[in-house]
Amino acid sequence: NGVNLNTVRDETLENLVRYGFYFLSVSIDGASAESYEKYRVRGNFDRVMENVRRINYYKQKYQSQLPMLQWQFIIFGHNEHEIPKARLLARELGMKLRTKLNHTPVFSPVRNAEFVRRQGGFGVASRDEFRAKKKLEYSFPCSQMWDNPQINWDGAYFSDSLISPIAIPATGDFIGTPASISESEPPQTEAIELEPLDSKISLTIRIV
Repeated sequence: NGVNLNTVRDETLENLVRYGFYFLSVSIDGASAESYEKYRVRGNFDRVMENVRRINYYKQKYQSQLPMLQWQFIIFGHNEHEIPKARLLARELGMKLRTKLNHTPVFSPVRNAEFVRRQGGFGVASRDEFRAKKKLEYSFPCSQMWDNPQINWDGAYFSDSLISPIAIPATGDFIGTPASISESEPPQTEAIELEPLDSKISLTIRIV
């Protein structure tokens, strides 16, 4: 799971550094505005890049290595060619690139499977291929609400089971994953997937 960094105050970005927030995974599914906004509908690629740079500015200002930054990149047919570019941008921004295999292959399926096998880091181009080759499931149901519950600043309880799902209308035209949650979208009621071998220990640790 990751944050989108589309709607965040500069004060919050500064406080992530000042108060030693340990790890931040940012969902950036593309290395250009054109690719990014096909899936992250209503998102703004340039704004996300600027917010990452602001975090790095504050890391330099406070002479801090935290938070550690991860670029989470879901591989689709429309963005697969940008994996090398994302890797270069991630390096420039001091981020670790983490690719993920698409869990909705009916939308923008992989176009160049061999390229994805080479560049994606898994040696496979789909979750089905991963299952066949590795003899294990690519992901498993999310247990965050039990293992790593989150209490927001206002005391409200948060679970990733409340995140809205991808919206696909009856016409079959893809709407996408909203960059921000709105009341018009139904809550997610199915299990959210996590990556294989993800740590069960929360990384949202304040360093004192």
